[in-house]
Amino acid sequence: AEASYEVLVPTNLPEGWVAVRARWTPVGQPGLGGDPVPGDTWQLGMLSPERTYLGLDQRDVAVEPFVADATRKGRLDGASEVAGRSWQRYVSEDGRTRSLVLRAEGVAVVSGDLPYPALEAFASTLAPVR
Repeated sequence: AEASYEVLVPTNLPEGWVAVRARWTPVGQPGLGGDPVPGDTWQLGMLSPERTYLGLDQRDVAVEPFVADATRKGRLDGASEVAGRSWQRYVSEDGRTRSLVLRAEGVAVVSGDLPYPALEAFASTLAPVR
């Protein structure tokens, strides 16, 4: 209710997915590193049935430093079309972590140590909280 943007959550995930982190941090409050966050921040961590971590991170301002952190300082690696929306692909310097970045009303980042099709499948389940 406090967000200035559509907070996304996964819907209709197959059995076996487990939420392991859910965190809402209002602007100015301490984030995960202890420093005040520059914008309203939503973070959701999920474990896939194969026990692989996927993160969903959203923020409404100061998006470039946020994208750098959420993608592990990833570099642009193309684009994906997911559920009618264009997501930018990022890959970390070591090639291990891939991310999808949606820029709309701030930014949303889906990331994990998975190939892009797996991230796209997860991103396709995201819907705004009503």
